[in-house]
Amino acid sequence: MLKKKNKLGRNDKCPCGSGRKFKKCHLGKEMDFTSVTVDQKFQEMKTQEHQRREQQGLGREIISIKHKGQRFVAVGSKLYSSKNWNTFHDFLTDYIKNALGIDWGNDQLKKDFKERHPILHWYQYFCELKQKNKIKTGEITSVPHIGASIAYLGLANNLYLLRHNVGVQPELIRRVKLDNIGNFYGAVYETYVAAHFVKAGFNIEFENELDGSTSHCEFIATYKETGRKFSVEAKAIAPKRKGRPSVVKKLNDALKKVANYDRIVFIDIGKPAGNLEESKQWLLKVQKEIRKHEKNPILNGVNLPKAYVIITNNSYWYDLQGQNFNFSALGEGFQISSFKDDYKDTIRNALVEREKHKEVFGLLESMHKHQEIPSTFDGENPVLALNTVDDENSSLVIGHKYFIPTNDGSDVVATLEHVVVDEAKKLAVGSYSIEGGGSTILTCPLSDIELAAYKKHPNTFFGKVTPKTKLESPLEFYDWVYSMYENTPKERLLEFMNNHPNQGELKKLSQEELLRIYCEGVTETASCPKED
Repeated sequence: MLKKKNKLGRNDKCPCGSGRKFKKCHLGKEMDFTSVTVDQKFQEMKTQEHQRREQQGLGREIISIKHKGQRFVAVGSKLYSSKNWNTFHDFLTDYIKNALGIDWGNDQLKKDFKERHPILHWYQYFCELKQKNKIKTGEITSVPHIGASIAYLGLANNLYLLRHNVGVQPELIRRVKLDNIGNFYGAVYETYVAAHFVKAGFNIEFENELDGSTSHCEFIATYKETGRKFSVEAKAIAPKRKGRPSVVKKLNDALKKVANYDRIVFIDIGKPAGNLEESKQWLLKVQKEIRKHEKNPILNGVNLPKAYVIITNNSYWYDLQGQNFNFSALGEGFQISSFKDDYKDTIRNALVEREKHKEVFGLLESMHKHQEIPSTFDGENPVLALNTVDDENSSLVIGHKYFIPTNDGSDVVATLEHVVVDEAKKLAVGSYSIEGGGSTILTCPLSDIELAAYKKHPNTFFGKVTPKTKLESPLEFYDWVYSMYENTPKERLLEFMNNHPNQGELKKLSQEELLRIYCEGVTETASCPKED
């Protein structure tokens, strides 16, 4: 393979003969005179859908279209429109007003600031943030969030997700609008919990909140992939509240509820935390309290039921006008011994336990992945989509054809096969297959905007879903190895495992079974750091 240091001539005339600069013509684009294969189109569609799900989660996709200067957005069976919605955040800012009632909001604004509902406090601080940064209606501007903007847009997104996917009970909206702080935060937290399940690929069925004949959980969540059902209860300890109840009391209150299915209990501890490490310490302290309680799980002479417990901390409620906040979560099995740690003594045990608790692991993974509120309607990379500067950002696409320079100064057509990024040097290093034979490696400079877009979605930036490279646990390493070899024929896998003592038994296995054993072996022998 011939390695070159020369760059693709972004500012040179395009070899296609248009007379335009390369960067304004065919750089990063499919050549007009080449055919696009079905596989390439499928790859690009798969990549776009993967990136959309990375932003929006596994619920119903955002349904939106722009027509004659108007942006239309469908929410459930309703259609909303405006000429000022350039981002999804613009839409949410207006949607929450309709969801809670415009008249209710206007009545709150007539009150003195201190007498207004907390949501209107969030709204006020959010407006001041936009005024401070001179953000005008319809303009696209990127500014760092403050606690109030996270709270306001977060609630708006939750209400949108629930209406769009399952509908929202009027009683939940009523409780969100309560002036009682404890009940208010409890209702808001319930919207967050339900939204977590929607984004993680669950169907939601709310219990009848007006039914006082029995004490039931908040809702039933059904994992679409497996059909397993859970009874879900959400408890929030209101921030800055005097006489705060303990986490154990909140857990006991949740476990007293009638549940027809395996339980998942969410508890938000409402603690201030300026960074993730501080928040992690709060969560670990609570985990110890739960494990201590687990040693004697009896309440009023009755054994408490087992449950998956997910501890969260939304610390932005403590810093509405600043940026000293974060979100963190921790899963714990109350009387579920196999749901304690991600990685056990062997990768096999870890895989068995992950499969046993597949639904809850999927929920936690989604909570980690889908924290950010989408800013685009279609899942497009927001850094590129919302960039208003004409910087000619045109990323390379794996599988596309490009003009590349040769040793004699001429240009040939080559297909980009693989690409990696050197972030320090702001370079994309690509491996190209030359038409007619041969291959080469070339570098292409990345603009600041391109680099920021790559960091936002590194596994889809080059038009093909690529495996995650930053691995944080043995299970993630296993998944990475699996993705690399999942299409390897059985015969090839057997060659890789020719030193295995049980060759006869291996030959009887399917490709899938053989693949799992191979990946387990690679993971066990690899040097991969374990999670703390």
